[in-house]
Amino acid sequence: MLSAFHDRINASPPLYFLLGWIWARIFGASELSLRLISCIGMSTALWLVWATLRRTYGFWPTSVGVLSVFCTSGIVLWQNAEARMYGLFIAFCALGLLLYDTACRKAGFSRGLLIGTACTHAAIVNTHLFGLIYSAALLLALILRDRCFKAVRIQLYFSIAFGWLSLIPYIPSFLNQSDAASVRTWLPKPILGDLAQFLTLSSPSLISSNSLQTLVNLFALVLLVIASGAQFLLWRTDGGEGSDSGKEGQPRRDSEVALLIVAYAFLAVPVFIWVFSQGPKPIFCDRYMLPTALSWSILLAYVASRIAFQRVPARHRWPTSYG
Repeated sequence: MLSAFHDRINASPPLYFLLGWIWARIFGASELSLRLISCIGMSTALWLVWATLRRTYGFWPTSVGVLSVFCTSGIVLWQNAEARMYGLFIAFCALGLLLYDTACRKAGFSRGLLIGTACTHAAIVNTHLFGLIYSAALLLALILRDRCFKAVRIQLYFSIAFGWLSLIPYIPSFLNQSDAASVRTWLPKPILGDLAQFLTLSSPSLISSNSLQTLVNLFALVLLVIASGAQFLLWRTDGGEGSDSGKEGQPRRDSEVALLIVAYAFLAVPVFIWVFSQGPKPIFCDRYMLPTALSWSILLAYVASRIAFQRVPARHRWPTSYG
């Protein structure tokens, strides 16, 4: 594992290789043993996302949002069986999502939350180079969420940035790795269709389906995104029975705001990567952006909670008797 880190081929931070070295000392370096690291990472990510969404949504919406992604996504199922760092990557991003949701549920912050946030973001950025981008997306989402609720928590923001400092010892190795890879690139420059395909319902980070046309999938995606936003703004604003606008529904509504913000922040990452790939160097690769699958779990759970499993007010139910 440590030799693989220094082979000038893997341009990745050292955390996966260090943990893999420890794992191999305990369980051996067989093919099955190394593949189980990814499987455990994916399973951990599933459990963390479930725990996060379950606090806001009911059992069935959470089931729809989590299982529809983790049990049908082509990229998730592929990387679940690969001896690579992507299972660990999405697990740490899911932990960051859980801590983000925890922070959004508190008016302030505790020392434990600051330490946990710093350590988690240090793990994210030291697992994959794109970890810095997803960590920044979580920071941006937290700032936007606090701005929506007129709050400022500078220490919490700095705890995320403090985790980035753990990358400093890796810089010499990164320069060595990037120099070795500077004379070649295996990724072509992405076209607009590549971005559209990644952000559609046939995306490998959601449900893989080669039989659907990209245009149809993009239209379905737009409907999903618009539906989630429109339902949040317009659903039961009359304050009647079952409305989320009352005092009892306000905490859930606030949590939904926070989760939707981070979902859209993660969806913006592929767009940013696509734009960057048009310039300095193509880096648009689906498995690099695996944590974006977490945003689909959030959006699907939200839509499911509003459409399929929302309790219908009594005045809108079908009459059970006549006369």
